[in-house]
Amino acid sequence: MFEKFSFERQELGEDVVLSRVIGTIQQVPGVDYVDVDILDSVSETEAQNPDILNKKLQQLAKLGMSRGDGQLPVQPKQRIPVNLAVFDSTINQLFPAQLAILSPQVPDTLIMKELKS
Repeated sequence: MFEKFSFERQELGEDVVLSRVIGTIQQVPGVDYVDVDILDSVSETEAQNPDILNKKLQQLAKLGMSRGDGQLPVQPKQRIPVNLAVFDSTINQLFPAQLAILSPQVPDTLIMKELKS
C-alpha cells in the first residue's frame, strides 16, 4: 500500500482520489472488504512536529466519527486536491507543485483492521 502512494509513484500535482485508495486496498491478497473511515491530509509542517501532528490526527479522528449536515459524512473525503506549480504575476512569485504521498514515517498514516465475524 505504501509503495503505491510513495514518492516514486506519485506525480507532481496528482490528486489522491478515494476510489483509487479503495482499489489499491482491494488488490491486496486476502482483502475481501474495504471500509475507509478517514481520507484526509497532513501538511509537511504538521508532520514534522509530533505535538502538532498528534493534535491534527485527533481532530481527524473526531471528524471521522461525526457528520456534516446531518446527511453526508464529513469523512472520508472523496478527493484530496494537490496543486500544480503556479506563477502569480501580481506578486511575481512561483508557488511550487505539491506531492501527496503515504509515508510510513508518519505515525497512524495507515491503520488497517481485520474484520472478524
